[in-house]
Amino acid sequence: MLSELPAFERVRVLCIGDIMLDRFIFGDVKRISPESPVPIIQMTRTSNVPGGAANVARNVAALGGRCTIIGVVGDDPTGRELAGLIEDGASVIPELVIDASRPTIEKIRFVAQGHHLLRADRENAVAIAHGAEDAILAHVAALIADHDVVVLSDYAKGVLTDRQRPRGRCAGGGRPQKPHAGALCRRHGADSQCQGSVRSDRDRSPR
Repeated sequence: MLSELPAFERVRVLCIGDIMLDRFIFGDVKRISPESPVPIIQMTRTSNVPGGAANVARNVAALGGRCTIIGVVGDDPTGRELAGLIEDGASVIPELVIDASRPTIEKIRFVAQGHHLLRADRENAVAIAHGAEDAILAHVAALIADHDVVVLSDYAKGVLTDRQRPRGRCAGGGRPQKPHAGALCRRHGADSQCQGSVRSDRDRSPR
């Protein structure tokens, strides 16, 4: 695949969507709790990585491209941790919006002996506040002309709202496109406008 992308290091990607912290807690299970028939995990290590749309940005960087990620975090320790992890990534530039009305999305996975035992989610999967929407739209307007590709990374967590989608377009605008299988742009409403370099990376299925 890399051989087919000889100039990918020159590609500038603008990724907009739901970012989250993926936290993995690894350990060993050797007994069952006497309080309830559930396994007791003896925690040995933790791994924290940017997930969701932030993982898309990391994949772009891993292929040699450059990515600007626009997303929302809460005004909380998890959000600050996530922002720091994204900033530590090479070739990824975070443009994050703080929405104090919601927590930073966090997925906590418990893994023992190679088995995924449990996942605990912290999230508020509703549309972001109007102020956060305005801030995202302002970031997009300021940055879109400097990027070659726009990726909409939608995990149905509230960042890509109905208010924003009709405005999504590449620099130069475009005509409404008829939706079809494999289309590079996902439309919502007859007034949605975009060009071929706008892409949604998944359907609106919750993660």
